[in-house]
Amino acid sequence: MSERVYPLLYIFENSVRDLIERVLKDAYSSEWWTMAVPKAVRETATKHKAAEAKEPWHGARGKRDIDYVFLNDLWSIIKDKWNHFGQFFPNQSWVEALITGDMNVSRRVFAHMNPLHENDVKNIEAAFRKWTKQLKAVEAKLP
Repeated sequence: MSERVYPLLYIFENSVRDLIERVLKDAYSSEWWTMAVPKAVRETATKHKAAEAKEPWHGARGKRDIDYVFLNDLWSIIKDKWNHFGQFFPNQSWVEALITGDMNVSRRVFAHMNPLHENDVKNIEAAFRKWTKQLKAVEAKLP
């Protein structure tokens, strides 16, 4: 399971982060995090960074603020700034279902070290293919 599921979840989640950063940095410059990200999401990142600071013996989760939020938070950013993301996706419900449903539900189970049913693994694989195929289709439009 770790060989099939973890790489897909890792690549997916980080590609969502990278997409958000690319699109919003293009629209808002280097101040995109403070200018474009909803306050609640920024506060979540601040809270997670503060908690991490209490454990200096452990390596950092990431270098960027966006590395400190969850998939649902990433969806919140995309939804809030849909005017910048709509051109890359069929519609909001497609993105929401993929991020908060298809990937996040199984991610929560897997992240808490529980096995996934084979059908759930296949669902992750299918959702990952949909995501990558969609991004490839709009690659020329991406900043």
